[in-house]
Amino acid sequence: MLVGPKAVDIEKPPLWPSISTILKASGLSVQTVEVDESNGQSVDNAHNTLRSPVKMIAVDTSFSLLDSILDDIGLIDLGGSNAYMVLLICAYPLEDCIKDQTLRNSIASGGFAVITPYSSEWAQIRQNVYPKMMTGQQSTESFLATLAIYNACYGFCLGSSLTSTGSFASDPNNPAFVANLRGKSFQGAFTFLFLPKRNFQFKGSFGQVNLTSWPAPLQNLAIYTLPSSGGQYSLIYTAISIPSSSCGTFECFDIQLQTSPNISEDLLWQKQRSNTIPSCIYSGGCSSLAPYFSAGAAIVLVAAAAGIVYTIQRKKRLDVFRMHWRIGRQQFKVIENKQAKGKATGIGQEGAWSKRRQLHAYALIGTNKAEFIVLRQMKKVRNCKTSL
Repeated sequence: MLVGPKAVDIEKPPLWPSISTILKASGLSVQTVEVDESNGQSVDNAHNTLRSPVKMIAVDTSFSLLDSILDDIGLIDLGGSNAYMVLLICAYPLEDCIKDQTLRNSIASGGFAVITPYSSEWAQIRQNVYPKMMTGQQSTESFLATLAIYNACYGFCLGSSLTSTGSFASDPNNPAFVANLRGKSFQGAFTFLFLPKRNFQFKGSFGQVNLTSWPAPLQNLAIYTLPSSGGQYSLIYTAISIPSSSCGTFECFDIQLQTSPNISEDLLWQKQRSNTIPSCIYSGGCSSLAPYFSAGAAIVLVAAAAGIVYTIQRKKRLDVFRMHWRIGRQQFKVIENKQAKGKATGIGQEGAWSKRRQLHAYALIGTNKAEFIVLRQMKKVRNCKTSL
């Protein structure tokens, strides 16, 4: 599946239409998804379309807001599920294509791979040429435009030198100018001279330029991964383009895939290639209930702990108002006053025996005499701290 932006600038067309044409002409089945960044409905449709049985998703990085669109159409979640293989296609070298830290975070979280143009001379060019040219985002485009103009001029001059004056229009189907350039190779040495504002010269090499039988210059590519957002990119493969004498509809070259010397094993999409796509992906995404259960258990534990602490503290606060009289059964003896009962029958008669209070029963606690009263709690009395 090939994902790309809607074309908004005719001078800077996206890559994906040309890639789709080449892949389809090569006999591959390609489903394209065009996303209009300014249209919410288009973004939602792309989000739903990508949740399909097709595991390979290639993304044209020509989006104006690449990091936002990767999140909006759900590619970060799909790549992070270890079920889909997501490849970002860059028109510029790696350092110029992926600049923002937020985009690095997305690449690491989604397990994306990045394919970019590759040349061993890029480091020299960046060190010597880039600082002298326009700063900011336009520096890469300015350099590539300058390089393209140079290659075009050099190729035209080379073809002209190989073609006699009278043979330019000899065969309209196979012009001599084109035929003389088929399969040619030359060393891309160049000299930049900027006058008068940027007065500097730089002589260097862009490596060997190989032309196919079309003729067209061949481009070497590299595939990178980013294990962690704060780490360095890992070079997994280099794709070396080799001229070929046999040409198909678009193919006039062969690709030689070379594993990076620093890689001891195939690290690209190991889990994604072996894992099947979960069925929950098609319904909007897979989510585990474990975090919710864990959060619920944590809330219950916190509430229980808070209740226990509150109960203990409340008990301590109320203990100062509580009356304690703890006497062992063996320490006191209950005595019934039978005489008091007998005299009580004469109460109200003339010549009452005494006005003193009579105790029907009392308790002896040690050598002390106490009235014996039996109390029974009928209901719980709730008094606040203020009332107590």
